[in-house]
Amino acid sequence: AGYLWVHLKRDRQGYLPRVKGYVNHAFLDEAWRGKGLMKLMLAPAYEWFRSKGITVVTLTVLHRNWLGSTAWYKHGFEDFSHERRIEIGPQAPKA
Repeated sequence: AGYLWVHLKRDRQGYLPRVKGYVNHAFLDEAWRGKGLMKLMLAPAYEWFRSKGITVVTLTVLHRNWLGSTAWYKHGFEDFSHERRIEIGPQAPKA
């Protein structure tokens, strides 16, 4: 039906909290979506984080993954930061 992969993530000095919970990857087969299974999968993950003293959980959703973004909002996750990127390729552009 699906899986949830979580771990502890240590941030660089100066970031608070220094150690956070991190949802590294989550997947539900299409047939199981919208049935409350992710909520059931998140509950023991949150308990595991709490047992480690973790009070903040983060994750990353790709910009155009509307389905994933909507699902994570539904589970209480909020926008916190935005990562920007540029692809510069293997060579400098020709003048």
